[in-house]
Amino acid sequence: MSSPTGLGYGARLIFNALEEKGYRPNAIDVSTFFYPETDTPISFVSNGEMGDGPLIFHINGPELLFAMNSLNSETIKNQKIIAVWAWEQRTLPNAWLKVESFVDEIWASSHFLENTFRENLKTPVYYTPYPVAALSPVSIKQPPSNPNIFRVYTSFDPKSGLERKNPESVIETFRQAFEDNNAIELTIRVPDPDWPIPESWKALKNVKIANSVVSDGDIDRDLASHDCVISLHRCEGFGFLIARALALGLPTIFTEGFGSDDFSNSPGAFTVPGKNYTIQSKDSVYERKHGQWLDPDINQARLHLQKLSRLP
Repeated sequence: MSSPTGLGYGARLIFNALEEKGYRPNAIDVSTFFYPETDTPISFVSNGEMGDGPLIFHINGPELLFAMNSLNSETIKNQKIIAVWAWEQRTLPNAWLKVESFVDEIWASSHFLENTFRENLKTPVYYTPYPVAALSPVSIKQPPSNPNIFRVYTSFDPKSGLERKNPESVIETFRQAFEDNNAIELTIRVPDPDWPIPESWKALKNVKIANSVVSDGDIDRDLASHDCVISLHRCEGFGFLIARALALGLPTIFTEGFGSDDFSNSPGAFTVPGKNYTIQSKDSVYERKHGQWLDPDINQARLHLQKLSRLP
């Protein structure tokens, strides 16, 4: 519930939505078991002990049994277990398949995940897109310090995999489109103050890097102070940055395919095609045998950016 990650944000969204619908959910935070090194967790009050109703685990397959065991409860054997999983390839690894027997149903936040889970598992799967409720643009929009600057925004969590998040393609796209153009500015949000920023990024004059953990509301305020969002990921299970930006009415450039396809027809969506990309890393949690991703077309992304920068 307090982890500064996509999984943590999703857990908080589901909890808040259940409360708004009139349920009285309890919240148990197991973030410290998985992120003990995080000094600045997101503020979230766990409001009670585990009840005897259904348990919604917003934890991926390989960590699920560890989380269940950490609760140290006998009643868990008789409770309905709902798993909310995020994955970014067509085939699930064996570590996920081994825990299927402990799960009663699975929630899939995108049609890509829905199809992936149904193709790999026998457990009932339900399409349950996240209840992204962005703050009102009126309440968070700040007047720009310089209205003549076109501001572009991107964000990625290094723990989610650099190869998948692919920030280098955003940097290269921006460099080709606007290198040394003082009227254009790119902000890169890295919610990890300990991650080493590449020197090549720092060398770009019109690129700002913000590397600190921020609250959910701060991200919305980040977005609302920019003119455009870009995410050239190679794959997304859902795509929180894209969903939040579009909910705020920001034009958003992103790679087509996978989970983010659910947003491709939204107002303000500018999709970028890609060619099949075979995963390179052998040490990552993602392996090439589990399926390919897409490598986005930087030239098309550049054209989108340049077009948007010319709009009033």
